[in-house]
Amino acid sequence: VKVDPRFKLILRPANTTGYVAFNYKVKEFQDPKVRQAFAQAINKQAIVDAFYGGTGMAAKEFQPPALWGYNDKIEDWKYDPDAAKKLLAEAGFPEGLSEITWEDGTKAPLDFWYMPVSRPYYPSPKDIATAIAADLAKAGIKVSLQTVDWATYLDKRKNGLLPLYMLGWTGDNGDPDNFVCYFFCLDAKDTPIMREGFVADKEVSDLLKKAATLTKREERAPLYQQAEQLIHDRVLRVFIANNQPPLGFTANVDGYIPNPTGTEFFNTVVVK
Repeated sequence: VKVDPRFKLILRPANTTGYVAFNYKVKEFQDPKVRQAFAQAINKQAIVDAFYGGTGMAAKEFQPPALWGYNDKIEDWKYDPDAAKKLLAEAGFPEGLSEITWEDGTKAPLDFWYMPVSRPYYPSPKDIATAIAADLAKAGIKVSLQTVDWATYLDKRKNGLLPLYMLGWTGDNGDPDNFVCYFFCLDAKDTPIMREGFVADKEVSDLLKKAATLTKREERAPLYQQAEQLIHDRVLRVFIANNQPPLGFTANVDGYIPNPTGTEFFNTVVVK
């Protein structure tokens, strides 16, 4: 479409984010230094360049840039395998990490689960997982790639059984609550979220819940931005990429304005 003069290509603003999630029932992942090591071991830009066909962007937070709760002041962790190795050593793993310990004391290999299906946020999940695993290996983190059929994969995630896994989100309505609160808001009893690997950060949850009670965007946005900063600084999850869906038109179509949510308005469109 790009090279054919009969057509034109427009990218829809990203409303999707792919991530790597930790299961907090794993003792090693309870250490923020270990989680930061993962964040600094993964070369996001190289992954985007290799697998997203020119439509991807390296993600530094959960919300994509098109959402009004996005925090453009966040500085992402720098890709630095040596720094990742140092963090692992400081956390007590000078020889690297290849085994995990569940809270009940059970030892297991460090399995990294990847999705068996393509999604906008992960167009080639197996290839991306392989690239992530190669990056982690350079920092001394040795993972074993695993997958299973999609229904079982989602069921395992729902029940908190995956130690380290790939997944993502495509927003429904453009509101930050739909993006961040679904994943990081605790229930009324502040219970860890089983489907999210038992992630539990009350400060983040309280900010997001407060934002949901307000009606003015100018009051809500700073709370989502603050929550995103905390999620980043505490490496509650590693965000990999946003993707901009490509839309093809014939060359005589003008005036189309792409909406991140997929809501379509054609009253501005002219066909010449």
